[in-house]
Amino acid sequence: MSYVRKKKTYRLKFPHYEGLEIQMKGLTIRELTGSLLHLAEVKKEDAKEEDFTELLDLFASKLIDWNMVDEDNKPIPATREAMDDEEFDFILEIIYAWLDAVIGVDSPLKQTSSVGDQHQEPPTPKATL
Repeated sequence: MSYVRKKKTYRLKFPHYEGLEIQMKGLTIRELTGSLLHLAEVKKEDAKEEDFTELLDLFASKLIDWNMVDEDNKPIPATREAMDDEEFDFILEIIYAWLDAVIGVDSPLKQTSSVGDQHQEPPTPKATL
């Protein structure tokens, strides 16, 4: 029997944007080590338009859905084209939240191990024979 891995998706919520929910795909190792690490190395003053375009294109390719509507309560499509009409700092905040969800640590690791003995006090040294 074979294992079919289901790709993980992320549902982002923003308490300061009441009701906003965004569903995103994860990143592959190639995407993380290629595009994103390259972008992390680019200094803000050295950034070129294509650096931002690459980041926005990658983000748009991973965007599954969002529940944003315009002032007339019409749905804003979850597309790269619609993203171009949004404010950059707003989209960047979403991107950071997504990256934090993908590469951040969900919760602290358990402090106990299920492997080996659990000693409450240090072991007693044994004399050599």
